[in-house]
Amino acid sequence: MSSYSWLLAFVFLDLCQQLFCVTGVSS
Repeated sequence: MSSYSWLLAFVFLDLCQQLFCVTGVSS
């Protein structure tokens, strides 16, 4: 369960970073 939580957090962080990058470029 712990490893799964870490993986989910890592994916969520990556997605957030990508979103920020996209929004930043769009702006």
